Amino acid sequence: MKLYTTVDIPVSQYQITYKKQGMWLGSCFADRMGGIMSEFKFPVTVNPFGVLYNPASIVQSLLMMENKRVPKSDDLISRDGLLCSLDFHTSFSGINEQEVLHHMEDAVKQGNEALFSSDYLVLTLGTPLVYRYLPTGKIVCNCNKIPARQFVQERLDIDEIVSLFSNLFEREPYSQKQILFTVSPVRYIRNGLADNFLNKSILRVAVAELARIYPFVNYFPAYEIMTEELRDYRFYEEDMVHPSSQSVQYIWERFSDTYFSSETRLLFPELERITRAVRHRPLYPDSEAYHAFRETMYRQIKEISEMYPFLNLTKELCFFSSEKKMEMK
Repeated sequence: MKLYTTVDIPVSQYQITYKKQGMWLGSCFADRMGGIMSEFKFPVTVNPFGVLYNPASIVQSLLMMENKRVPKSDDLISRDGLLCSLDFHTSFSGINEQEVLHHMEDAVKQGNEALFSSDYLVLTLGTPLVYRYLPTGKIVCNCNKIPARQFVQERLDIDEIVSLFSNLFEREPYSQKQILFTVSPVRYIRNGLADNFLNKSILRVAVAELARIYPFVNYFPAYEIMTEELRDYRFYEEDMVHPSSQSVQYIWERFSDTYFSSETRLLFPELERITRAVRHRPLYPDSEAYHAFRETMYRQIKEISEMYPFLNLTKELCFFSSEKKMEMK
């Protein structure tokens, strides 16, 4: 007896391999999925400016990366003694102006290099709701904890979203890449559940229209998997908004089945074993047994890196080669 509805996802003709560069942009779900890809040693860049929730912010960030537009002193706003930019996540804020600008400049440089070297983009849309900063009239990427009275909330419609992305997709470098959209399964319930479903519907229809227009645009149904296959509340975190770790892992497995070949997935068990070994915290780090364990891991990782030279295992080799325990960054 089958007790739930499965979201049927055909295997994609476009296959992601370790030899293809990728970039993930969008909501916190993009952070989590892109983070898993990083753990499995895929060459990916994830949200270099921080989390981006709406289509306008994603497009704006891509344009900044494409054109290497670096914030200037006049672009910074003072808030509670900190300097911040409405184009960047709160984590970029700081006291020292030059340090803040340098941090942002590094992010723009990283984003530019990743954008032009990437073979595919994964864009995760969270909401069509945007916040416009009243003093400038500009849609912001992050409100940076500035008082809400300085913003006005608006909702992008389907045509606006399609137009925003079409202005990119009509030209290089975007027209030469595979563009993969997802709608974030994170629930945005500040304005109520009915508003959440309306917002997700707007995003889904906009992506469907983009996929109809551009043959290099595809959609992965992460949102549908969450709301249909994982519809029980036990698959959410305690806030009843974010998918649980178990849910993210399940969606990752469905994503893997869709976009990774069986040859690519053969590497996953070994890479998982290496990750567990790095995270292991021994009770007796100076013992002979742990020293032997480190030597064994170093030798095995060295063999894997020589067998698969496209895997970047430099940090893992460094971790196990040092006599002094090192923390992975």
